[in-house]
Amino acid sequence: MNSLPPDLRLVPFTEADFSRFLPEILASEAVYPEALRETEESLREAMGRDRAFGAVLLERGAYVGNLIGFALEADPHRDLLIDRFRPLDPKVAYLFNIAILPECQGRGHGRRLLDEAVRLAREMGFSTLGGHFRDNASLHNFLAIGGRELGRIDDWFGTGETFAYAELPLDGSGV
Repeated sequence: MNSLPPDLRLVPFTEADFSRFLPEILASEAVYPEALRETEESLREAMGRDRAFGAVLLERGAYVGNLIGFALEADPHRDLLIDRFRPLDPKVAYLFNIAILPECQGRGHGRRLLDEAVRLAREMGFSTLGGHFRDNASLHNFLAIGGRELGRIDDWFGTGETFAYAELPLDGSGV
């Protein structure tokens, strides 16, 4: 998906300007079970990490969804249990968050955000994009573009849900 329809716009953001989208991002988190929601604190922490990147997708100027990623460092590598599946590598970008409003799902928006995450991670010089995914469209989209599941974590941090950890090489062999 290289071009967007005229009514859609991807807007990249950094830590310096992400606050302008924070209310919409937080509102979109409210649709998830409480145990899975990101908080203002966790979002700010993610955007404050090394080489953080993000983007929102707007449709006719209205928020549709977001993505947030950052360079995988020792603490999240361990804390997010990625060390179960791979050694620490600073060339891995971690896809911390990707979310689409429920009323906007099923229209290819998640794939558009995923493509943008790949583009941004490549542009920043990462060799791999990894992330944890619920077994839903996010995981299916990630696998469809060449991602590979490395393992699963049952009862993700006490939520009762299983999350898959998957990675996509950014050398062109995936997308």
